[in-house]
Amino acid sequence: MSPSKSRRRFVFAGMGLSMAAFISGWWFFKVRKLDIHLTISTLIRNELHYLTIAEIDLKKFSSELKYAMIHADLMLTSWSGILAPILASSNMLDYFSFTRQAKKQFAEYLCTEFLLSTDFFQNGADPSKPVRYIKYYYLNPQACNPLAKFK
Repeated sequence: MSPSKSRRRFVFAGMGLSMAAFISGWWFFKVRKLDIHLTISTLIRNELHYLTIAEIDLKKFSSELKYAMIHADLMLTSWSGILAPILASSNMLDYFSFTRQAKKQFAEYLCTEFLLSTDFFQNGADPSKPVRYIKYYYLNPQACNPLAKFK
């Protein structure tokens, strides 16, 4: 075997092991805990770049959004956090129509939920004022059982 082939195998093996370590670390520290904050904050900041939003408000929103999402969507959002640096710095995912469409729909959903959960509309939808998170806005709250007996 020539030295260049063995060097090439060593480099590819190193790259493969590095990628496997990165993905398993991402699963262990982010996906396992269903951490979706990085994806949520990146998408909201990209769409609502003209608003002043505190990082703590985005963190509160993403932690309360976890309870409103379906588990499969939560897992997908948690895994997509691996792409959050790409989402924040470039439009690489916009080259394909299906990823552009999915990203646009999800970002619109997040921005709608976020703005309804803040004081943005109470302040007259003024973009010069900072946006403060109040509480997650549940569109369809569960109705109380009229036959329940409260003591």
